Amino acid sequence: NDPVLKLPFYWYRPRCQLGCAVLVGAMCAIAGVLLLVQSGQMQEVTILYKAGESSKEFTIDKEFSDDVYLYYELPGLNLNRKDFVESKDKNVATTVVSPVTCLDSDSRSWANWRRAGDTAFLARIAAVAGTGLAPCGLVGISMFTDEFTFDKKTPSSTWGRVEADETEVALPGDATAYSKKVQAKGGKLVINGQESWISTGSFYEHWKVWYRTPASSTVRNLWAVVKGGLKTGTYRVNFVENSPIWETWGVPEKRLVIAGKHALGSQGAMRALGGTCLAVAGLELLAFLVFCSCLVLRKNNNSNKNNNNNKNSSSLSVPTLQSAALPPLEQQQRQQQQRQQQQQSAAQPPLESPKEPSPSRVAANLSESL
Repeated sequence: NDPVLKLPFYWYRPRCQLGCAVLVGAMCAIAGVLLLVQSGQMQEVTILYKAGESSKEFTIDKEFSDDVYLYYELPGLNLNRKDFVESKDKNVATTVVSPVTCLDSDSRSWANWRRAGDTAFLARIAAVAGTGLAPCGLVGISMFTDEFTFDKKTPSSTWGRVEADETEVALPGDATAYSKKVQAKGGKLVINGQESWISTGSFYEHWKVWYRTPASSTVRNLWAVVKGGLKTGTYRVNFVENSPIWETWGVPEKRLVIAGKHALGSQGAMRALGGTCLAVAGLELLAFLVFCSCLVLRKNNNSNKNNNNNKNSSSLSVPTLQSAALPPLEQQQRQQQQRQQQQQSAAQPPLESPKEPSPSRVAANLSESL
């Protein structure tokens, strides 16, 4: 089949592509700058902590007027590996692209070995009757289980509790996805007829958030929401549960991020998107330079062709050039003289060529001369 042009042919020419590169590049550059500016104006407070700490104070210098999101962040964890993403309980999660399996993570002995030293997590598994592990898989075993409470320092130097809502941190669609696979019976969760080590309430919400593995090497999940914002002042975070397993797994530090609500997402998302837009603008600038070079080369080729044509026209005969340089009247007289000369030459009889004497005639002439 012959290719069909979806756009007019003019759109594929260098000048039009040059204009498109300028337009797209300008739009991406403006969008990138605006996103970076918005990310710089967005307020975030980051609290670094490690295992063994029981509490930490921090200060909020600028008031959060709207709802405040509380995130936990684990840098350099690399949960985006294929073998880790596929290590889920088939009774809970199913994928279209690849199957899920609990290989080397399907029993309590595997959980005890992989989370050795994390007494709080292992106590959850040991509290469940039986010998099974539900859900199994590396994703479930590696769940983030740290718990926090927040206080605000009052003018009288006492601490007042700040309520953080953990009930709706998972996506709304997760409740529908797990409703037929995870049932609540008597205050406990049951998976495929087996009691689970996941408890009901907020812990179940955190598990649903954790079960969505990130594409990035840095994990950043929503932990709670503070309704109505936060005033300026001194605050304290209490680490009710602070698992030591993350340092064992190579995480340099754990982070709590307090961020405001924004229509474009988090500060990191806006920075990433802004950087991507600027990168696209750079590529369009490169395309602009390429198309400019094409236009310059095309102009040079046209000028070279014109020069060659001028050289060919200069190679005409001198009489032709002289006659072309004469005025029109003189040209007519000259042409008339040429026609008369041609007519005279045509009227004259041709010259007879001299005949050669015969041999007998030559001999007679010789005898007479003797």
